[in-house]
Amino acid sequence: MALREYFEILRQRWLSILLIALTVLALTSLITLVMPKSYTATTRLFFAVAGNSVADLADGSNFAEKQMSSYAEVATTPIVLDPVISSLGLRTTSAELKKSIEATVPVDTVIIEIAATDSDPRQAARIANAIGERLTTVAEDLTPGREDGSETVRATTLATAQVPSVPSSPNIPKNLSLGLIVGLVLGIGIAVLRQVLDTKVRSEQDVRALTESSILGVVAFDQQVPRHPVILRDEPLAAPSEAVRRLRTNLQIRRCSQPTKVNCGQLINSR
Repeated sequence: MALREYFEILRQRWLSILLIALTVLALTSLITLVMPKSYTATTRLFFAVAGNSVADLADGSNFAEKQMSSYAEVATTPIVLDPVISSLGLRTTSAELKKSIEATVPVDTVIIEIAATDSDPRQAARIANAIGERLTTVAEDLTPGREDGSETVRATTLATAQVPSVPSSPNIPKNLSLGLIVGLVLGIGIAVLRQVLDTKVRSEQDVRALTESSILGVVAFDQQVPRHPVILRDEPLAAPSEAVRRLRTNLQIRRCSQPTKVNCGQLINSR
């Protein structure tokens, strides 16, 4: 199917495509409205290594940067989550709570962002802050200390999690955009399928696609001309009447070009 034919399908069936797209969009809107809302709160921690000289700080910075992915993994382990569950009185397990926690490390930084998601925005903020505080203690305990007993790694809270005012899920603009795109694709697909499965002959192009025989005439439909079985008598000057006369002439010539016992001169001049 050529590109021109696709454009022709869009032109002919644009209304059905639009109706399907709007229907899918309406269903997407309804599903989005009934979906439960979730809120995400995020806290940020900065990890630094203590040192007595510039060289110590440089080495410590490289050490901390290499350990950041490990600290992010520790943030979702029971050693951090179990105390958080106990302190907040959560009715869940560390395995279940882990599903709603995401710890990420921005590229080339010593910062960890801990995001907690919950149906209650205040609870999400409390969980994120509690995990941040617990990770600060655990990271210091897991890192070997110095000979003088001082800490090697120090975690500092850059930003505490604030109570979110806007739900993170469902994402209404994203869902509606996807719904509209899916609706349009579905509408166009159905329109193309209907065109492929349609076996009716509707135009001159359809006739040419079915046969190599020449077309003797085309009688177009004219909305300005009243529908009447005897159009040649009632509307002799209308375009359909002229098309019928042209078709009659072509048929007569066609018959004259074949062996026949009919006098061709009389046939052409006959009414």
